[in-house]
Amino acid sequence: MQVKFVTVNNVLTRYYEAGEGDPVLMIHGIGSSADVWIRNVDALSSKFRVIALDLLGHGLTEAGRYDGGAPQPAMVEHIVAFIDELGLRRLSICGSSYGAMITLFTYFQIKHRVDRLVLISSASATLAPAERLRAVETAYANSVAAYDEPSLAMTVDRMRRLFHDPARIPADVTLIQLNLFSRPGMRQNFEVFMRGLMEPEANLKWRVDNRFAEIEVPLLMVWGEKDGTVDAKHALDLARQVREAYFVEASGCGHVPHLERPEIVNPVMEAFLTGASLQQYRVQSPKPSP
Repeated sequence: MQVKFVTVNNVLTRYYEAGEGDPVLMIHGIGSSADVWIRNVDALSSKFRVIALDLLGHGLTEAGRYDGGAPQPAMVEHIVAFIDELGLRRLSICGSSYGAMITLFTYFQIKHRVDRLVLISSASATLAPAERLRAVETAYANSVAAYDEPSLAMTVDRMRRLFHDPARIPADVTLIQLNLFSRPGMRQNFEVFMRGLMEPEANLKWRVDNRFAEIEVPLLMVWGEKDGTVDAKHALDLARQVREAYFVEASGCGHVPHLERPEIVNPVMEAFLTGASLQQYRVQSPKPSP
């Protein structure tokens, strides 16, 4: 695995990369960074070219011209420009939490270039506006303390809210997150992005929970069995609207199953991305009424 930087639309952008083959782009959640994928990049790189980038104003990527309002269009513009800069003609995309919403908006913009989609534990992608707003407000409250007081204790406390088993919180990722929370300007970036997400008009306009029937490529949804922030049953109902969808509940996992139990998530993702049979996880569409 390598750490690389590329300038995209005058924005210095950091990303991880490993492997060769069909590209898989990984998109993290709000207030996070590409570092949450470090248990997955190398594990999947034996079959794929795996790329995990820092979103605008996250990790070590600059915020660019974004200065408020709904962040989704700026995020997607940056991602599509990043894809073009790397010369990726076709790819699969995987997004976690808020990153799953951004994954879907990116897919809808470049549908003809996307082969497969993976969504992981996402309230922002699966909830209606009122519920999603409450989830965003909760996410803001859970993270803002770590930015206001970037200490190891506060960072661990934030991670505990994302994990089911505190013993599985990775020390290396926690230290990386602490460094990023302490980085000058990160608190301001987080505030601007979150305020943009919580604007009532933006919250109503930028939604994807009503667009699952438009997904035309195979979809894998991975949910943490113990994730208290997302209703897995509701997500499963949305999966039934997709022509070819698979749904996996990762046992003993909270909101970040790819980080908490990579030994469960990585094999499922590899099988799905290679087109291997996952019939046991196939979601059946409801039969039409007679």
